[in-house]
Amino acid sequence: MIVGLSGAYTSGKTRLATDLAAVLRQAGRRVVVLHYDDFHRPLQTLKWDEQEPSGEVETFYARAFDGERLCELVLAPLAEAGALHADLRVLDWAQGANVLALRLDIAPDAIVLLEGMLLFRPPVIGYLDLRIFLTVEEDTILARGRLRDVPLYGPGIMALYERRYLPVYRRYLAADRPERGAIVIANDDPEAPVIQGEG
Repeated sequence: MIVGLSGAYTSGKTRLATDLAAVLRQAGRRVVVLHYDDFHRPLQTLKWDEQEPSGEVETFYARAFDGERLCELVLAPLAEAGALHADLRVLDWAQGANVLALRLDIAPDAIVLLEGMLLFRPPVIGYLDLRIFLTVEEDTILARGRLRDVPLYGPGIMALYERRYLPVYRRYLAADRPERGAIVIANDDPEAPVIQGEG
């Protein structure tokens, strides 16, 4: 079973995947957590014009994630064989290349939790058995970005939120309606998430 978890940057996707995996493992289930960021294309290969904001947004929306590679190496073989044992090269953000080793041992009875931004789109969406979409207000996205990313990357990172991350998220909402057919969870307060039902 492949469960997709999607939402904006800082919406809590990774934390939910981690917590859900822990609960499922305590219940005796095999769980594998996958991150769509591992299949992100190196930023220097996207070749956008940073002087043209709409071009940057469209380039990131269309090309930032290599869904075809994820499907070819992981999701399609898993769907065909029901299990997967593979060694992959995934993105090392520091080097900007697919050099990090990722060993996958996915048994037939495993639950795969796949989390990531821009996940509920072709070709990936066709492989998902269940979808969970986390919603957060834009003010929450920015507040969490300041707490999480400014200490790591400096205050300039917030300009990327305004110029790239939020516009790409709005584009995702408008073009793909990722909440449709998903379990929708309002996650502005991660200590008290609210399940809003199926979108």
